[in-house]
Amino acid sequence: DVKAKTNGNSEQQIKQLFAAYNHIAIRNKKGIIERIVILNKKQPKKESRIVLPTKRQGSHFTVEVAVSGDGRLWQDAVMVLDTGADLVVLPESMIESIGLADSRFTQVKMQTANGEADAKIGLLKELKIAGETVENVEVAFVADALLGENKLLGMSVLGRFQFDIDDKNQLITLTKKPSTITKP
Repeated sequence: DVKAKTNGNSEQQIKQLFAAYNHIAIRNKKGIIERIVILNKKQPKKESRIVLPTKRQGSHFTVEVAVSGDGRLWQDAVMVLDTGADLVVLPESMIESIGLADSRFTQVKMQTANGEADAKIGLLKELKIAGETVENVEVAFVADALLGENKLLGMSVLGRFQFDIDDKNQLITLTKKPSTITKP
């Protein structure tokens, strides 16, 4: 004998009672529920985890990602994980190749490890990391000469995850924070 506690009007109580099931409510002409057909039990959502193999670049970890400014043009990039960077930071030379040539950017002065730099702030439509897609990522583009070969994966992506670093095995596990999980 299973008892369930529900609150609210009868419609709300029915939704609460059948929340764990994919179901159909069949109504009469007056809109009153006459029958409920249970299709199946909903599958529990898996915790969204990404386990990333990394490589060392000096004292930093790098990971491979793909970035797109418009969702059509993509470019692969090896990026340095940088929790000190507020945003993803890319060289200006990538703007056109990822579909942002016609975009409007906000011009700002940005503090970098090498001093103050001019930056163009924009938005990446998508960034793919180990098969997961992160949407609407704030990005800063700076002069190529200031970055050298570096591209930085900053907190505009990393901040959406809890992350654990396994230095010995050179793995980083990213777990989506609940506020970033898209609900159907």
